[in-house]
Amino acid sequence: MDECLVVAAMVLAAAAAASLGHAVYAHSARAGRNLYLEQVAELINASARAVPEGGRVYVYLPRPVGILDGVLGGRYPLAADGTAIGSCIVVERASGVVRVRGC
Repeated sequence: MDECLVVAAMVLAAAAAASLGHAVYAHSARAGRNLYLEQVAELINASARAVPEGGRVYVYLPRPVGILDGVLGGRYPLAADGTAIGSCIVVERASGVVRVRGC
């Protein structure tokens, strides 16, 4: 009987450790993705401020992103309007309006 309790306690401890490890891993993956999107938003906003009238800037990214109506990843507003998906984003200014699009 005592051996059964020890084995059950060990199984519960292993399950708790696995659950905690998975939670930490999942949180760090989400935090890394959010940090990446925040840095991409800063890059696109800086490009939007710097692009001259009639000019365009090509932004090449290591991982694809999604921009919908000027919002990156559904979370980060941009200083440019438009929709783009992919790892190459064009930031262009025409008639005083800054827009993004895919390459």
